[in-house]
Amino acid sequence: MKTNIIYNEDCIEGMKRLPDNSIDLLLTDPPYGIGIAKWDKRDYYDFLFNESIRILKEGRYAFIFSTKKNLKRPNFKHDIFAVIKSFAQYRQHLGMIDGWYPIIYFVKGKPRRCNPKKNWFILNTAPRSKNNPKINSKHPTPKNKDIINHIITSYSLQNDIVLDPFIGSGTTAIACKRLNRKYIGFEINKEYYEIAQQQIEAEKTL
Repeated sequence: MKTNIIYNEDCIEGMKRLPDNSIDLLLTDPPYGIGIAKWDKRDYYDFLFNESIRILKEGRYAFIFSTKKNLKRPNFKHDIFAVIKSFAQYRQHLGMIDGWYPIIYFVKGKPRRCNPKKNWFILNTAPRSKNNPKINSKHPTPKNKDIINHIITSYSLQNDIVLDPFIGSGTTAIACKRLNRKYIGFEINKEYYEIAQQQIEAEKTL
């Protein structure tokens, strides 16, 4: 099984090739399936839940970004990692939205000893920076790099294999390289795949 690689393909097909009990951490932000954007109509959650249990090693975690409507979807024991925003937000197409958002997480079997800290993270949504991107981003829904770093350092160890089936512009891959983890990613969109490759190449020159 190759690591430190991103495949430009649908993860539904790609993940089927991954061996059982081969991944140390699954961390991903799938389309929510709520249909607000044209790319957000497919529902991947049931597939992700089933495949995560198959490919995770014993005692390893999966973290799947979610919306509140999906919190009751897993038919097995799971918990919620809460990302707490610094203030509630108003969006023209949604009105007032919550000052937090959930990430579904679960462990396969008995948790192994790792570096767990807390199951919440405070996100300052006021300023925009390299770690809290949005303006001029090359991806429509970039995730805060500090959240990704926190989860990877807290729920995996060095040289572990981290899988991101919806790797987008490569945030998880960059974090893995900096934190001495191996990564596998899938990205169906050719444009985002190429952006991810460019960012990984740029990382090598730093």
